[in-house]
Amino acid sequence: MTNNTIQNMVADINGQMAQATDRIPWADKLSGLVPEEEQGIKDEVTVKLDNKSLYLPVPEEEAAVSSDAETETARKVRELGIFSPVRGLASIKSASGKILHARIYENEEGMRSIECCQQYSDGSYSPKMKIPQAEMRMAARYRFVSKGIEESKIRNKIADFLYKMYKDYSDKFRGTQDDDMGIIDVLNLLYESMSRLPVYSEVAAEMDAETFYWMTVEQIKSVPSFKWYDFKSYYPLDDVELGRVAKAMGMNKLQMLKQLKQHGLLYLTPSSKGYQTNVRFKNTDGTTYTERMYCVYKLEYFAGVESTTESNGYNF
Repeated sequence: MTNNTIQNMVADINGQMAQATDRIPWADKLSGLVPEEEQGIKDEVTVKLDNKSLYLPVPEEEAAVSSDAETETARKVRELGIFSPVRGLASIKSASGKILHARIYENEEGMRSIECCQQYSDGSYSPKMKIPQAEMRMAARYRFVSKGIEESKIRNKIADFLYKMYKDYSDKFRGTQDDDMGIIDVLNLLYESMSRLPVYSEVAAEMDAETFYWMTVEQIKSVPSFKWYDFKSYYPLDDVELGRVAKAMGMNKLQMLKQLKQHGLLYLTPSSKGYQTNVRFKNTDGTTYTERMYCVYKLEYFAGVESTTESNGYNF
């Protein structure tokens, strides 16, 4: 009997055993009942990090210059929570303790999708997923299972949707094995919560809120009248000043104002008119007057950091 013959027989026996195991509903549970002292030895997986620097060592006199003060300012402003990736999203907790954050996004044509991300056990977040509402509702009618659907067109559409969502979730997954929910559980949890999710229907910003804020502040500080106004908690801008800032940002005034409001960066009160708020100014002789202005928050003030005319940790 040749070695090849023996190998083929072994392979055939293994295949038959696997098939037999599939026919026994409780067979896959037996391995978990084996006493710990008799369990098979698991292969040890070793992960070794390369401690070599990713950057070549440049001479000290040519090293990049960093400012701890600027970094501290940006950090304290970030701690206010206004730039949180889940700001404006509803928190959804599953029975097993897994957490999703989600909202419904509506574009200018009225088409809706569900934006969501997962919060992991260490407090970090996954990148956001965007799930088309129409496809989700169709798949939900079949309990997010394509197998067994008689009409091939619908079966294929749901199968394609489930695979696309599985791939998106897996590609963006940043947690541990314990954090893994599985895409079907994610979809079920979101679908059950859809009627209670907040709806956001304005145009999405082209840049993230934090970058947008610091770029706006940089432009405000270049406005000639910037040093004339002595306000601690916001930057007041008139129409001309706002126009200059918006132009420098590559926007028109309305686009600029919509993004400022979207990110919660405008000081608005119940008596505000549109995007303007009536604020009080002081004359040099001590008298005062009021004027409606566009007021952009000074987040440094709320973070307990003294505002300066310098860049706050961002260079453009």
